Amino acid sequence: MSVNASRVPSLRKAASSNRNFIMTVLAGVFMILLARFVLDGTIAGMFGVWGISLVGVGIGGYLLLRLWGSYN
Repeated sequence: MSVNASRVPSLRKAASSNRNFIMTVLAGVFMILLARFVLDGTIAGMFGVWGISLVGVGIGGYLLLRLWGSYN
């Protein structure tokens, strides 16, 4: 039994409709820049680590969804 490809939404369409991946990565980059140029001391380190984590989660989530979509 074949799957109708036109009924399966594309990954790009799904990612652009809710923009969660893009906003997560942008929030992470903003936190890294905030930690680098504005904040000072321990809070700068915390924001930097949180920003790097958000970028990693955004990119990792996108890649996992793409991998999952290629098998389904």
